[in-house]
Amino acid sequence: MSAVTSVKETILLTGAGLTKNFGGLLASEMWAAIISNPSLHEHSKLMALLRSSFDFEEIYNSAISGKQFSDEEKVLLSDAIRAAYLNQEDTLSNW
Repeated sequence: MSAVTSVKETILLTGAGLTKNFGGLLASEMWAAIISNPSLHEHSKLMALLRSSFDFEEIYNSAISGKQFSDEEKVLLSDAIRAAYLNQEDTLSNW
């Protein structure tokens, strides 16, 4: 008979406020980093959507799941959000 090893995983979920102390961005600052991405500036529909709300997670969801945006626009928005997160990760890892 073989022994069974049990592993208990614990996950700590934190909000943006935790990383703020280490140079991270609050939601409104993340939104600003996304909307200021130059690759989005020539895409008026994306800019209008971003200006309609600070909730960039909902904006992403509606843009990606909807049919009103082209595949190119969806990629541009995804890339802008990814760039904002990567910038934040660089800031945090250098802290």
